[in-house]
Amino acid sequence: MLVFDDLAVPRAGSSTARRLFGEYLRFVARRLLTLRDTGPELGAVTAFVGERLTKTPGLVLSVLRRPTVSTLVRLIEPGSDPGWQRELAALLWLELALEGEYPPREITTRCPAVLCALGAGKAFATPGELVVGPRGVVSSLDELDAYHPIADGVVLATLDNSPLSSREAHPTKAGSRVDLGGAPAAEWVAGFREALSLLREHVPELAGEMRLGVSQIVPVGRLADRHESASYAEAVGTIYATVHPDPLVLAEALIHEHSHGKLNALSALSPVLEPSEGRFDSPLRPDPRPLGGVLLAAHALVAMAELYRQMRQAGDPRALAPRAERRLTQLVAQARDASETLHRHARPTAWGQGLLAELRRWSESC
Repeated sequence: MLVFDDLAVPRAGSSTARRLFGEYLRFVARRLLTLRDTGPELGAVTAFVGERLTKTPGLVLSVLRRPTVSTLVRLIEPGSDPGWQRELAALLWLELALEGEYPPREITTRCPAVLCALGAGKAFATPGELVVGPRGVVSSLDELDAYHPIADGVVLATLDNSPLSSREAHPTKAGSRVDLGGAPAAEWVAGFREALSLLREHVPELAGEMRLGVSQIVPVGRLADRHESASYAEAVGTIYATVHPDPLVLAEALIHEHSHGKLNALSALSPVLEPSEGRFDSPLRPDPRPLGGVLLAAHALVAMAELYRQMRQAGDPRALAPRAERRLTQLVAQARDASETLHRHARPTAWGQGLLAELRRWSESC
């Protein structure tokens, strides 16, 4: 069992996120191998992946790290959409082939009209089937303009293959479909580059974690009165966000959703809280939430507040402005409230004890 006691705000030199995401990738690999008999398309490719895992594990795990692949692995189960199975099989053959891992015989699989090869930073229009052989990709594929590099291995993705993007649990939102909001991709890229630069300057450990935990940012429009971001439990590595002119707002969004990604990865490995009944006030939602939702909020709020604290300590004028002072006060109060709710009502599992202890320490130190 791994102990996570600096998951919200990593210590200098921390290896917590690296260990966590490494365990998560191994979890995804194990789950993929259980899909061997889910559908005919997955039998051959899961057998090939299992064989390559023994010979080139790092390369295979790097393919499984891509949320375009891992999200489908997490979602597919007996009875799920056969199209997801075909897409996953095609993506695995394609991504592995683009990395130089070719099957011993020619493989033909039906596939969607578009395949998102995030590892290569390319999307391709397909003829409806993918053919891969011992010498590489046989099918004629047309490259699409879908991925725009931001920094540190993170891209702006203007195509999204996740089946989750149309789902929405938040009562005031309506899903996370791709929408550039009338702005050119370059404007989005510039904004998130500035946000990541701010994180590297003031919370470098968190920024370093994002190289492991964030692969793509999907644009979901522009809002006149607010900024929104989202992530999904099964789509670790993908952040959905609206555009905003203030890089500090975008930096908050990155921390917020990256924090959710860490907790989602941990929760995939093991429950963090013992089962409980009832719903509780959450600082980030208008509707009462189960304690797991309160934990998601507290974990993100602590990290977001830490950004402002570090900026203030460094004398960054952006954090000394009245709006930023008010925002820090709000974040600290919200984090304390959520932490207190957890302290009173939550029962952590062995996997969650270090995390709740960290939140409590941070709350008491403010």
